[in-house]
Amino acid sequence: MDLRVQLAESLDETTWDLLIPHVKRDAVLVVNEGLDLLDVGVAIANDDVLSV
Repeated sequence: MDLRVQLAESLDETTWDLLIPHVKRDAVLVVNEGLDLLDVGVAIANDDVLSV
């Protein structure tokens, strides 16, 4: 399956309660609201350091 499709299917809204454990271990990335979250996810997954 295409990576972009996989990420799109996994993308969802959440609450802070569900993010707290990840925040506590510094595993949350904040994405600028001007960027497309899916594009950022694909760039990170592909280690596209020039984009992210």
